[in-house]
Amino acid sequence: MYKERLDLTNWVIHFIHDRNPAVDPCSDYYGPPDIPIGFGEKGEEIHYQFEELEYHYYDIEPDARALSVMKKILADGYLRAGWSFRDERASIYGPYPVVCFTEMPISELIKYVSKRDNKSLVNSYGIAFLRSELFTAGGRQAIYGLSGKYKEAEQEDSYYGLGLRTLAQSCELGLSEQYRYITTDYDRRIAIDWTHEREWRWPLKYNDDEIERDPLSKKLFLNKSPGLPIWLENDSLNFSKVILIVQTSEEADDLVDKLKEFYDSGSSFWGLDLCKSTLLNTHVLAVEEITPELASKNIIRIDDIPLKEMRAINPPQVSKETKSLVGKAITKANKAAIKAAEKKKETAPKTEDGHIKDVFGFADIITFDAHTEITEALLQLDYAHSVAGLGYSIHAVKKGVKTNGVLCVEEAAANAAVEVLTEILKQEFRVWVTWD
Repeated sequence: MYKERLDLTNWVIHFIHDRNPAVDPCSDYYGPPDIPIGFGEKGEEIHYQFEELEYHYYDIEPDARALSVMKKILADGYLRAGWSFRDERASIYGPYPVVCFTEMPISELIKYVSKRDNKSLVNSYGIAFLRSELFTAGGRQAIYGLSGKYKEAEQEDSYYGLGLRTLAQSCELGLSEQYRYITTDYDRRIAIDWTHEREWRWPLKYNDDEIERDPLSKKLFLNKSPGLPIWLENDSLNFSKVILIVQTSEEADDLVDKLKEFYDSGSSFWGLDLCKSTLLNTHVLAVEEITPELASKNIIRIDDIPLKEMRAINPPQVSKETKSLVGKAITKANKAAIKAAEKKKETAPKTEDGHIKDVFGFADIITFDAHTEITEALLQLDYAHSVAGLGYSIHAVKKGVKTNGVLCVEEAAANAAVEVLTEILKQEFRVWVTWD
């Protein structure tokens, strides 16, 4: 009689590791080096079309921890495709960069991370998708080794130059499938064997209408997001369920609040439209909460954990009483801000011609509490808006406040408003200062 294998799972996991510039030349804090995102039919390098995607993606530290990387992925709305550099050489063959996944059950992934003990290469932070939906999106299982002899394409080979690395045509693996190849060699003294990772790869492929040629440089540019669009609005890709895997309960709570911020905003950090249904169906799983249960409840796979036991966006219900309280608080905070601004303009040090001695800037009132009834009331009453991953800006309290853009006046008004809001609404509000 057939018995179900306990190591089979309906989920694949993209594990997120600490950044390491030694293995990722794209982790340049000041912008990525000139590494192409793909290659054309004649070996033409393809780069990013949009400046904000090319330069703003890399605004976290080159040695950022895995949780920071996950938050950046959420802010962008997509998983960046790459070439998986090792020893300064790409390990992905062919013209397409990829996003990698493992089909290992979560219990085995946790053990693997612990045993390998290199968090710049593998970690138990991750993003999980249904395997069937990744397949529909174009993801495929890795090919471990070749039937024939391995040979890398040399200059006279027709495949040469059609990727950062390409297999020779004699290997009989077409260019469109070379992204799946992983070196496997059991004849070495120390065998090369990664089959235990049960890897899947999604290639960043593109159509002719997604490529544009710059008339000045004659370079080719990709005009869509350079990766797998998870939460970005997309006509061709859709994920019905997504699971974010983190270490602690505190991290899980933090990420759910971030999901709520992006849901309320409706756009990514760079202004790209987000799919709200995918955000609603994104759950967060804390490893520390399942690890003690692995033995006692036989939790081996993500499939064994009901989604209802994971965290997800849950907008609170707002009572009439709360809306009334919030309305009164905003009115009082606005009056306090106007009064504080006028007083500061009178008392601030001035130049001989009567101008206040200070720089120009802005001071916004924000809160980071995404799932409270107070914040939901602020949103429903249009007193606040989500700033795409940077909390909620309480714009209503600045109505009629005349600061002339002088920073010390802006700060005086904002601090007065924060004091009133915090006292009445019993929730933390802060002042966010930026120079003009």
